[in-house]
Amino acid sequence: MLPVYFRLGARMSSERIEYKGIVATFHKRADRKSIQARFYGDGFVNTGKVWNTKQTDMDAAMEAARDYIHEHFALKKHGINSQSKTFGDVAEAWASQYTHKDPKQQRDYRNVANRYLCEYFADKKIDNVKARDIKAYHAWRVKYWTDGPGKDIDYIYFERNGKDAKRPAQHKKTSTARLRIEDVVLRHVFKFAVMNEWLKHSQIPMWDSPHKQSKKDPNARVSFTKKQMTNVLRQINGSRSETLTRRHHERNLLYMFVRFALATGARPPHEILGVKWSDITDFTYGDAKTVQVFISDSKTGKRPVVARPYLKPRLEWWRQYTKFNADNDYVFTKWNGEQLRDPRKAFDNMLVAAGATHNKGKKLSMYSMRHTYITFALAAGVNVYNIATQCGTSVEMIERYYSDVTRPG
Repeated sequence: MLPVYFRLGARMSSERIEYKGIVATFHKRADRKSIQARFYGDGFVNTGKVWNTKQTDMDAAMEAARDYIHEHFALKKHGINSQSKTFGDVAEAWASQYTHKDPKQQRDYRNVANRYLCEYFADKKIDNVKARDIKAYHAWRVKYWTDGPGKDIDYIYFERNGKDAKRPAQHKKTSTARLRIEDVVLRHVFKFAVMNEWLKHSQIPMWDSPHKQSKKDPNARVSFTKKQMTNVLRQINGSRSETLTRRHHERNLLYMFVRFALATGARPPHEILGVKWSDITDFTYGDAKTVQVFISDSKTGKRPVVARPYLKPRLEWWRQYTKFNADNDYVFTKWNGEQLRDPRKAFDNMLVAAGATHNKGKKLSMYSMRHTYITFALAAGVNVYNIATQCGTSVEMIERYYSDVTRPG
């Protein structure tokens, strides 16, 4: 019979066994149901590794520990490290050190790691998490609050401004958008493991984040054809005027808006309308002289955007024409000095006049100018990474939605 040592303290009970040269101590805290074990010996020396036996009975916990020790020797025989970090350990360590300038995001990301990732992956070795496991996690997470562990939770408790607070749990399926956000946390955890040498970079699983299935074609990105683009440019070029009247100012404003969008690939209208003259600087690459625009109102934060060379002389003309040309003025300012808010109606009317309202049965819109920029850049052989950086998006998004674009070579 194995020697068993027992002691009982105010906060926890503890027992100990020796088996095959390995010492296992068992602890059952007063505030927890399951029994935890620590191992010392061959391969466990000085680690004091904590292992959840998932048992509430001490005899069953001891038997589980013996099986674990058997597994340790079997893995060691085949050169496999049984002491690699569990995903739960890594996720908890990451959450404890994660900080962000936005306190709300910091709390949210930490909660994702502690509530969902640690609960699902728990004792699974981080170097053994595969893409199929993450796919299964997504399925589990979708139903967490409806048919999973969260269905019986009435309130979520948290701390706000140093005080305990609670809010009702929402028992509904997790959205695709939410899963994509939580995948960001998942990738953070894997990178944290690599940084701490608990995982090799090559061991990080490759998986696709869920994306919303639309009733419309999910790959639809409607851009202008070359002929339509010629008609649009002819239409707006014809509206340009040197006359200083309200009517001509508004026409010139639309002209500059379209030219700016097609030259930068910025998201219309909000990224474009937020630009001030102080955000624009001269820029030279090779023999080309153009401008660099610092876009501040975007999904990715402030980023520099290099415009196509033809925009530089047009901006110089516009700054001389408009009365609102101080550094702190918005580039796109109306006749009365107000910032342009939504040129959608004027833009749509211009498309009707240019005969460019649809492409392949799909309606063209203001956002089609961004799609046109990306489509033409890909067709010209521009590196997809450079396009993604310029447009403030990811290579994955471009590859997904513009895969039908014919590229050189």
